[in-house]
Formats: sequence, C-alpha cells, structure tokens
Amino acid sequence: MKLSAKLFKIVLLVSLVLICFLYIISKSFLVKSFTDMEIDKAFKDTKVVLNYIQNDLNNINDANLDYSRWDETYNYMNNRNNKYIEDNFDDTTSMGGVKINFIFITDNQGNIVYKKNMKEDTKEMFTLAFAKNVTSNISKLLSNNNIKNVKGTFLYGKYPILISAQRITKGDGLGHSPGFLIFAKYYDKEEMDTLNQNTGLKTEIAYYDKELILNNEFIRKNEFVKVSNEKLIIGYGLINDIFSKPSFFVKITSERNVFKKAQNTMDFYFLIVLVALIIFSLSVFILIHVFVVRKIKIINEVVENVHNYYDVFPSIILKGNDEISELGSKFNDMFQRLKKSDETIVSLANYDALTGLTNRKKLLENITDLLKNKNENLAVFFITLDKFKAINESFGHQVGDIVLAKVAERLENNIAKSKDVVSRIGGDEFIVIIRNLISAADATEIAEKIVKTLSGAYIYNDESLYIGASVGISLFPQHGNDVDALIRNADLAMYEVKNSGGHGYRLYNNIMNYNNNRMLQMEKDLKSAMERNEFITYYQPIIDLKLMEVLSAESLIRWKCGDKIIQPIEFIPIAKKIGEMVEIDNWMLLNACTQCKKWQNSGSKNFSISVNTSYKQLIQANFVQIVMNICRNQSLDPKYLNLEITEDEAMEDINLIIKVLLELKSCGIKISMDDFGTGYSSLSWLSKLPIDTIKIDRSLIINLDNNSKNIVIIKAIIAVADSLDIKVIAEGIETETELLTLKELGCQYIQGYLIGKPMVASDFHKEFII
Repeated sequence: MKLSAKLFKIVLLVSLVLICFLYIISKSFLVKSFTDMEIDKAFKDTKVVLNYIQNDLNNINDANLDYSRWDETYNYMNNRNNKYIEDNFDDTTSMGGVKINFIFITDNQGNIVYKKNMKEDTKEMFTLAFAKNVTSNISKLLSNNNIKNVKGTFLYGKYPILISAQRITKGDGLGHSPGFLIFAKYYDKEEMDTLNQNTGLKTEIAYYDKELILNNEFIRKNEFVKVSNEKLIIGYGLINDIFSKPSFFVKITSERNVFKKAQNTMDFYFLIVLVALIIFSLSVFILIHVFVVRKIKIINEVVENVHNYYDVFPSIILKGNDEISELGSKFNDMFQRLKKSDETIVSLANYDALTGLTNRKKLLENITDLLKNKNENLAVFFITLDKFKAINESFGHQVGDIVLAKVAERLENNIAKSKDVVSRIGGDEFIVIIRNLISAADATEIAEKIVKTLSGAYIYNDESLYIGASVGISLFPQHGNDVDALIRNADLAMYEVKNSGGHGYRLYNNIMNYNNNRMLQMEKDLKSAMERNEFITYYQPIIDLKLMEVLSAESLIRWKCGDKIIQPIEFIPIAKKIGEMVEIDNWMLLNACTQCKKWQNSGSKNFSISVNTSYKQLIQANFVQIVMNICRNQSLDPKYLNLEITEDEAMEDINLIIKVLLELKSCGIKISMDDFGTGYSSLSWLSKLPIDTIKIDRSLIINLDNNSKNIVIIKAIIAVADSLDIKVIAEGIETETELLTLKELGCQYIQGYLIGKPMVASDFHKEFII
C-alpha cells in the first residue's frame, strides 16, 4: 500500500476516533453539569414554595395574635356579648389583610363557643364534624398550660389546612386564659392557583409516601428531587402536621428546558466539529501528498545517485515497501554521520519558588532525558545540609530560607556548568547532575569541591552562619540504568556520610545496598523483638576511686537476633526511627530496677543502678509516674536509681527536659549527663541542668598520657563540676595510667574495660556482688 493511501486512512480514522471520544466524554460531563444545575434549581424552587406556605402561616398566626391578645376578645369569653362577633367577624372583616376560611373560639376544654366560615367556597365542608375535628386536635396540643399557641398544617381531603391557635388573654398577655382563638385557611384549588401564579411554578399537593423519600436520589433535609426523565424534573417538599409528623408533600414539576437546549447545542456543535475535522483531514492529506510525498520521491532519486557513487552500506531496516522505507535504506549513511542534539525547554512551572532551581518533578524528567543517551556518562550528587536544622531553630525559618537560596547560588555558580542540572528536591536536600564525567575520580573531586563550597560562612546581619554538606554520589551507567536507581543509590551513599558524622562525601558501592537491605531487615525484626523476648540487659561496673569499690553499675541493652548479639550502636538509631525506642527504654528501666533490688537483697544494700533514657521517653506525659510506679513495685528506693541522658537528647527541647528532670529529682532520682564532651559541650549548661553527675566521654580519655590539652580540659570540667557539687565519672578507662591520671585530677568514679566489661547479671553477681 502506498504512503498516500496509508496517510489518508490513518488521518481519517484518527479524526473519527478523536471526535467520537470527545463527543462521548464531553457529553457525559456536560450532561452531569446541566443535570446538577437543574437539580439545584429544583431544590431552590421547592424552598420557594415551602417558604411561601410558611410565610402565609406566619401571617395567619400574626393576625390571630392581634385578636387573641385583646381585651375585647377576653371580655367576650366572659360575657358572650354578640356585639363583639358582629363588629369583628362579619363577612366584610379583612382580618388584617390575611385570607381566613374558618374561625373558632373554644373554651379550655375544647368546647366550641363560636365558629364561622368566612368563604362561600368552603361552606359545604364547614360541618360540625369538621369543626370538632379541628378543635379537638388543637385542644390536645394546648391542654399543656406551658404551650401558649400552636401553628401548623394538616391535610384535609386533597388539600392542606393552615391553622393557628392562640390562648385568649388580655392585651398585656397576663392573667388566666379562658379559651382559644383558632384561625384556619384552606389551601384549595383556588389558593394553589394563587401560589403558582405568585411563584411562577407548577405546584401540586401529594399524599405523604415514605417510599417516595427512600427512592429519591437527591435529598436535603425535608426537600427531595427526582429526575423523572429527560423532559421533567420534580421537587418534593415535606410538610409536617401540627403534631410534627409527616403530613403531605408539595410537588413542584418543571420542564428540563436547560438540559434540552444544552443537548441540542452540543449535538449541533459536535456536528460542526465533525464536518470541520473531516475537511481538515482531507486538506492535510492533500498537503502531505503535494509537499511531502512528491518531494520524498525526488530526494530518493538524488540519494540513490549518491549511494551509487560513494558505495555506502545501509544499516537501517524498515518494514514495508512505501516511499519512506526506500528512503530510509538509502539515507542510512547520512543518519550515522549526523549528530542529533535535543535541548529541553524548562517550564517556569517546574522551578522551586525559593531558590529558582528545578524541582523534583522536572529533575526526574531531565535525568530521564539524559539517560536516553546510553553513551554519556553522568554523575548524580545527592546533597543534604548538616546543622541546617540548628539554624532554623536558632534564627527562624526566614533565615533558613536565605541560607538555602545562597546554597543554590553557590551550586550554580561554582559547581554546575551550562549543561549540568542543579535541583532542590525538598527541605535542605539538593541534587546536582554533572554530565560527561570521565572517571569516578572526577566525581569525587567534584564532591570534595561541593563540600568545601557549601561549608563557607553565610553572612546574615553581620553574623557568620556555618553549615556542612553530606554528599552521596552515583554514576551512570555503573550504579544504575534508570532514574530511581541512580537517585536511590546516591541517597544511600549520602546517608553513609550522615551516619559517619556528616561533612563529607561517599561514592556508592554495592555494600551500601547490602547495608540498606540489612537495615530494612533489622527494622522488620526489631518491631517484633520485644514480643520474642530477644533483648538482654548487660551491666558494666562503676568503681568509686576513693573506696576502690564497685557500688553501682550501668545497665546496657543488647539484642540477641538469631545467633548474633547486636550492639546498641547498630539498632538504637533504627529503634528511634521506627518509633520503638520508648517501649525499649521502659523495658530496660523495669529490668534494671528489678535487678538492682535483687543485688541489694543479696547483701549490697547501697547498690545503685544507672539507666540510659531518651528524649522520647522523657517527654511521655506520665513518665515520672511510670518511674515511680516501677520503683514502688520493686520496693526500690528512688535514690538508688540514676537516669542518664546525653547532651544531644537534652538539647532537643532544653526547657521541657529541665522541667521533667526537676520533677524526677524532687522524687529522689539522680540525673547524669552522659557522653559529656561530644555534643554541644558548654560548661555553662552544668549550672542550668539539674544534674548530679557528668560522665566524661571516652574521646577525651584516649591517649590521655600523651595529650596535655585533654588533661587541661578534663581538669577544667572536674573543677567546674566540683564547684557545682556535681560528681564526675570517666568512661572508657582501659589502662592503669588513665586510672591514676584521673584519680590525680580528682575524678571520683571511673567505668571501663579496666574495671570490667559489660556482662550479664549472673556474671556480674559472681564478680562484684558481696
């Protein structure tokens, strides 16, 4: 089949499919839209009718109130003076401009004192039985002295009656009521015609039917709408009787003129579009034939001559025997020599508002486009800022935003070249895509430059702010062939940096993926470790250097997962991440207190126990109560319990932590600052935090004999602590030289492998409990 015939069929078929699709989709949406408009109008029309009837009822009630709260009416009930009737209730009386059909005056027992029919049309129905029916229903409601009036409706025959009953009183509304005045209006065909004329609607009265409510699709309180068919839509308004029970419906029937006009307009519009599309298709076909197919035949003849002279072998194979297929086989050598370069126009909608960089969505599109060129080497740099949270918390998010904008500026000006991509994907995370890298060494050199570039001072209001950068690197195609793999692997490499303290870079390797999978498995196992009773408590002795006796121990958790004993440094960060830390901390607290009491009962009466706590555990609403309940249940005096918190944990919310620690201390519990010297390490905090002991971290103890600076630091810490009546424990003591040096410096307690490694309770008991 020739190309021209193919093109004609394809263009025509696509045009027809498109117009049918547009017609079906548009019609379904438009039909729903117009139907919704008509339903809404039906509800409004129903509300208009209900309001009309309610207003009429209110007017009747107001007219009744004028007569019932009147001295002359009140006197009539006492003297039965017919002159009152003649003057006020003859056929010419206007009743305040309100149409009234029936008037009844009754005593308090419901006996009719006077009744009158005001319209000739209702004379036949104004029987004694009718009057008693009306007055008896009213007297039932008004038998309660607390009820002064009744107004409402009830259905009588085919039409409703609007009724108002008021207690007869003097003009001031005070005194004993001798009876009731009842005004009623019959909504017969004449009144219904008046209603329809005034509202411009077609309204009928319908008997109450519960099934009608249940079968309606659209309901708003006492209003219901039913789309009867394509021509009619019906609104129903439910009206309750004077006993607040469903009585009857007002039924408003409307023609669906909007729907009908819209449908006709839509059909006409799509007919025009169909005709225009067919004409357009024919025009396209003619133009393609004249300006494309004919020229392709000429080009094919020229290329054939070139082919014969230069002996170029084709390599592109196209199915079919049309003109384009022939051109492809002869033009193949030209495709091999041409370089194609596609430039992507970045839409403003794909940029981060704060920094002006591309956002995550556009970044993914960019990487996807870049990966289509399998011959190009790329490097993905996943960057997160270190200590940025501290800037946000200390100076506010406005300053944080300024820093983020400057970070973006440095990345664009100092790292990226014209064809490279810089993106902010959220928070303090950025991604840089560097193209045309020769080797991994080039990537690490750029990463080092990123770290150095972002670590410089950021000036705000003459104040220097400092942050760091953790950078993860993945390479294409070595570390992934798709967007997700490259970003995921760069992210894994970045977290390796974070977990190592930050401020550096890592190049992705397969071990990281293994570590990540291992981390995910550990998260899964850790969630059920408590149920499987896999946690073990170890105890490390703390020695009093003055007495050279072990009078306390620190409880340390271990996790026995399968045949392996996992150290807390491996699983505690995971427990914090998945929200298991509080349960683990509470379990450790209970175990340690229980064991401490056992050792006291075994002879070490003054033995105390140290238990690590965390920020999440401390901020429990009832944490102090939990601790005291454990001490009470184990019969452990709280003074023998020492809770340890690290500097970093305390700084999460320093004011809240101080409040909780003060409550604990008031109960007799001791507080220790753990790992002192590794976090914020400000000696000024010693006077602010309610602590009894500080524990000097092992990092200040290493090579103590060869490091005079550390000795000076430790000496200063001990001096400040001593002046504040705070005890000092040195952790990680492994040599006699460290012990003697610390003792000479005035340290009261030490803990470390020199005294004893962490061990299970039974081994600790054998070695240290007397």
